[in-house]
Amino acid sequence: MDTQAVPHYLSGWSGGRTAIGFFILRAALIVGYVGLELRYYALGYRLEIIAADGGDVPWLLTIVAVALALVLAVIGGSVFFYIWLWRSVYNLRKLGAPFMSFTPGWAVGWWFVPLINLWRPYEILRELFHYSSAHTRGAVPETGSYENAPPYLLHLWIAFLVIAKLPRLWMAFYGSDAFPPGSSEYAMCEWVRYLPLALDSLFFIYVIGAVDKLQNARSLAVGSKPA
Repeated sequence: MDTQAVPHYLSGWSGGRTAIGFFILRAALIVGYVGLELRYYALGYRLEIIAADGGDVPWLLTIVAVALALVLAVIGGSVFFYIWLWRSVYNLRKLGAPFMSFTPGWAVGWWFVPLINLWRPYEILRELFHYSSAHTRGAVPETGSYENAPPYLLHLWIAFLVIAKLPRLWMAFYGSDAFPPGSSEYAMCEWVRYLPLALDSLFFIYVIGAVDKLQNARSLAVGSKPA
């Protein structure tokens, strides 16, 4: 697709595609890590004790390798998502949407402010979706209607918060350490601890893909008929 219909417009898809790759890898590694850890305990091994015959060493090395790869995938996904977000907000000014409330820098920065990051990122994404649409031509009315943003975006954001935040808060008070490794209760707690990180990858994958599709379409519409 011709993404140079508008001068200085640079599609964020290259960075977004990299972020999506990291999010997919992150989800797969989380499932793999928890599965390996639970299997390790099921075989009777313990992370703090190396068996006398060394039979658990290959398992232990595999778990460590997967854990390190997971850390890199989490960091990589986060870095490239924020790079993509900055570029996407910046692009909107090149696509005839100078009315945004957030600068590219603050569109990223608000994600790191405690408490405020419970709702401000949603407002950023709502505005990003609205102005990325080729149907948006003017400023948002005083009523605050973002009619070109997906009506279900708020529901997705609430689901994202519930999935990403609440299980981690629960684990802070009631962790898997209360149960013996290898027990079904321990296994359940480990899935509660790590599975949200895999599920919230789906949210970011959706946002990146949907916004890039809208912005590329807008670049063609604005390029042929300036807003």
